[in-house]
Amino acid sequence: MVIFTASDQSYAESVLAHIDPNRTYFKYRFYRDSCVKTTSEKGTIYVKDLRIFKNISMTNMVIIDNSVLCFAFQLANGIPILPYYHNKDDVELTVLKNYLIKLAKFDDIQQQNKLTFNLHILLEEAKNEKQIEEVSKEPLKENKVEKETKKDDKPKTASLFDEPNGVSRRVSKVQTHIYESLQNAKKK
Repeated sequence: MVIFTASDQSYAESVLAHIDPNRTYFKYRFYRDSCVKTTSEKGTIYVKDLRIFKNISMTNMVIIDNSVLCFAFQLANGIPILPYYHNKDDVELTVLKNYLIKLAKFDDIQQQNKLTFNLHILLEEAKNEKQIEEVSKEPLKENKVEKETKKDDKPKTASLFDEPNGVSRRVSKVQTHIYESLQNAKKK
């Protein structure tokens, strides 16, 4: 296994010193300086480009990250995982372990990842939403039809992930899709 992190080397090494002090599990380590730096409207993004590994076929590599953007160049190799927020009931590593065991049985891991996570479809949907968003910035004509609302109607918020104190936090469509994909993989 290889560590490929978007973190600075000094920070990553301090964490790895606790996880793998003798370099037993992670012989090779790649840091932020090995990533492709790009920017978006949300800030700087560090993309992990798997093409830096010249002697390993793309069909034999996976990249696990809680940010889909980190493996944007090779979506079919990516396995998204939910972020960890000090939740003692977190079972994501168990779900990931089970998925990796299942994945090892396939000759083409890229095809299996595509079928499991559908990230390429999600990317197309995001592009379409961006185009719709651009069009929606144009001035709107007054709409005379108003939606009828009930007194007890409340705005809906995504609440798949509840914090321990009972407060739910909003999640994106991508996070919801990842969560559902992982849950479906867990059931199989």
